[in-house]
Amino acid sequence: MIQLTTLYHLAKAANWPAIQWDGLHSASTLLDLAGLTGEDRERLEKHGLRA
Repeated sequence: MIQLTTLYHLAKAANWPAIQWDGLHSASTLLDLAGLTGEDRERLEKHGLRA
């Protein structure tokens, strides 16, 4: 197994003002804030937006 010494979170430049204002959130936290529950949330957590 490879041991990482550094890990970066990537975000689009257009999101930088929101990240500066509110901080960087995990995908699960963003789904909580959006109020997503049930099958829609499960699909997004399992497959992402490309599903």
